[in-house]
Amino acid sequence: MKGVFGLVLATIVGLLAVVIIATPTTEASTEAGSTTEAVVTASGVTIGSVTLDSKHWRVSKTDLTVACTPAGGSAADFTSGATLGANRTTLALTGLTASTTYSCTVSYLAEIADSTVGIVLKIVPFLLLIGSISASFGGAYLGVKGGMGSGSGGSALKEIVPLLVSIILIPVVISFSNLVGTTYTDLPEFIGISAVLPLITISYVLGILGSSFQSVAPRVRNAIR
Repeated sequence: MKGVFGLVLATIVGLLAVVIIATPTTEASTEAGSTTEAVVTASGVTIGSVTLDSKHWRVSKTDLTVACTPAGGSAADFTSGATLGANRTTLALTGLTASTTYSCTVSYLAEIADSTVGIVLKIVPFLLLIGSISASFGGAYLGVKGGMGSGSGGSALKEIVPLLVSIILIPVVISFSNLVGTTYTDLPEFIGISAVLPLITISYVLGILGSSFQSVAPRVRNAIR
């Protein structure tokens, strides 16, 4: 029973922790970046582009703003009409005035200069997920090992109730796992999230199966003796 509750706790708390730390680790991993570049539109052309000095931390335009000032004019916000390229350094602009010279300033999130601290922060969410997965696989192993032992099994009610609860919580685990995936899709600099995330649900189910085996196997042996 303790193993099942530990499995549920390790998995759900681990997933929630990964989501919760997304914002503080992003803040610790980044600094304000700014690129100012001249954009000149030709006759009949109302688009342009700016190349950032470094990658924007996010895939989306969150935490990114674009302000362009035409020669002899006032600054205007062009963020809504901007499109961030797949490389996260090229920014396409629309809605400009033809035959105009602009001074465009892009403010964005850049990675901190300290690469050592940066790499440590990038793997923190990954390590939390690995911890949850390890706990689940460890629970599965201990469950199988316990089921193959010589014990007689505990009270049926005490074993079944937590197992049922853990099974009912499978959709919750999947939901939290999807939340992690959604959160970190916009944060590609964090290492290993997409690689290990599918293992969360798999390891959780294996942990339940291991606990079930530990509960059922002794009774089956006693019944056939």
